[in-house]
Formats: sequence, structure tokens, C-alpha cells
Amino acid sequence: MGNDPFASRLAERLRWPVALIGGMSAIGAAANLLNWAPDRMTTYTAAAVGFAAASMFLCAVFDMRLHRAVSALNAERRAEARRRGWFSRLTGAGLPVGDRVLRWVSAALLAVALVAGNVSRHAPAATLSFAGFFLVVVAQIALMARGCPADRFVPPFS
Repeated sequence: MGNDPFASRLAERLRWPVALIGGMSAIGAAANLLNWAPDRMTTYTAAAVGFAAASMFLCAVFDMRLHRAVSALNAERRAEARRRGWFSRLTGAGLPVGDRVLRWVSAALLAVALVAGNVSRHAPAATLSFAGFFLVVVAQIALMARGCPADRFVPPFS
């Protein structure tokens, strides 16, 4: 773990709080959709979750070791997808997914965001669920990059 990029170590330490924040964001957005939570409280909560997501994103953006580790991870995933066939190349089916808890939380957040944004057109709920989704996905990418070599960049079309 000491050899991993800073963003990966941060995501490792904050894995359970990120999952909890994501789950609570999904519940809060769903409650707002059902008019159980006021719009003002949902907007303030979305701002707080968005601030946490932006902070983690900035840690990932300025971590060049993470960029190189993600490029190595993507090269491994492309090679595995080529080996598995065209369906795996198209959809990523059968490839490692990283943290399963964060995967299910992100799926719930994405579903709530799609319902809030496209079906009911409720902006506060959509904003909260998207902010939670962004936080969870940034943490999930950083966690998946753990253990990947961070010494050189692998071109995307190699």
C-alpha cells in the first residue's frame, strides 16, 4: 500500500465512508423524489457531497502516478477483453469490476439519477444522486488502480 499512488491510498482509507455517503445520497435523493425531504436540504446536501467529490477528484487529477497506474490497468483490461472476445470488448462483461460494494452503490445512485433527471425532472434529487455517483466512481477508479505499475505510461491504442 505504501507504493501505491496517493489517490489510491486515500480511497483505500475512505472506502467505507465513501460507500456510506453514496448510500445516504441515494436514500436522500429518493426521499426527495417522494417529497419526504425538502428541496433546500437536498440542495445543501448535494453541495456538501459535491465538495467531497471535487476534493477527491482533484487529488486524483494531480497524481501523475495514478494516471500511469490507470493507463497500465486499462492496458491489462484491453488485453483481457481481446482474449474474451467481441462482447467483452464492447461491454466489458467478465472483466474485473473493482470493489463490489462501491459498484452496487454506484448502480443505485445512477438509477436514482436517471429517474430524477429523466422521468420526474426533479433537479435537487438528480444533483444529489449525481454528486454521490461522481464521488463513488472516482474512489472506485482509484481503488482499481492499486497494485498497477506506476513507473511508465501505456498508450491507449497499443
